[in-house]
Amino acid sequence: GKDRGSRSPSPKAPANSEAAQLAVWHLAPLKACLKRRSPRELQSVLRTVCGERYLQMVSRLRRCKNDPVKRRTACEISVASQLVQARTLLKDWQLALRDIGEARRQRDPVALKELLDRWAFAEDEPEVQDAQRDLARWAQVYAENSPRLVDSKSAAAALKDLN
Repeated sequence: GKDRGSRSPSPKAPANSEAAQLAVWHLAPLKACLKRRSPRELQSVLRTVCGERYLQMVSRLRRCKNDPVKRRTACEISVASQLVQARTLLKDWQLALRDIGEARRQRDPVALKELLDRWAFAEDEPEVQDAQRDLARWAQVYAENSPRLVDSKSAAAALKDLN
């Protein structure tokens, strides 16, 4: 999966615009979650900001009479676009978590370490914690058994025999 970021609310709306402030307020929990890189949290935040709360925000946004229609529309489009981007990112993150689980299941420390480094998810994600525990356990077993292992094939076989 490709890692995607997010853009700021609306480049066309001044920071003091009521519409822009409303958009920033609505997206604040999403921004914090994206910064932490927590798939579990992102899923929860998206449930909140995409449902009833989104409809209420759009209704309020459309009633910001101090802002021109173009600016209100730009803010609405920007928020909607960022929510779609966040949903797409969540799908990418879920695929990455599936790949991490698969690397754990196959007991592949090289692939697992590579996936953890590439995605850099929050340390408190359960899948990340489990993967890090597995890597530590595999490294310990390897260190204890490395003098007896003759070649890399034996090392790989020993790691795959672990529970």
